[in-house]
Amino acid sequence: MVSNQQTLAIPLAEVSRGCGHILNSSVLNRLISRPTLFWNKRVCASDCAKAEALNQQYESVFTGEDLCSTPSLGPSPYPDIPELFVSESGIMKLLQNIDTSKAAGPDLLRARILKEAAVELTLILTALFRQTYDSGLLPADWNL
Repeated sequence: MVSNQQTLAIPLAEVSRGCGHILNSSVLNRLISRPTLFWNKRVCASDCAKAEALNQQYESVFTGEDLCSTPSLGPSPYPDIPELFVSESGIMKLLQNIDTSKAAGPDLLRARILKEAAVELTLILTALFRQTYDSGLLPADWNL
């Protein structure tokens, strides 16, 4: 049973009923031609109705194929990506080569501070980057 809030669509005839003096045929034709709002001569009023209309559209234009007959591509001609290793010397080199004329990033740390504190920051940043890479998770504070 579908509740009033989940009503999928309203027939276009019901929308135009009582509004004939406002909605002439050219307006109705334009409304019908806008699939984001109207589908199959029905007004999609709710998010659920819009999702269902899009689903019907996709089903009508895409065919179902038997994937068992898809040919194999064989082995990749490209080498595997080597394992990433974060080294202290690499972090130190990156920090020491920062261009101090660049603007601060979203963390508002100035490039000059990062460059001047490279020795002190190297161990902390190396540990942080390794842990982040190994766990596959970013610290919550990094979400902007």
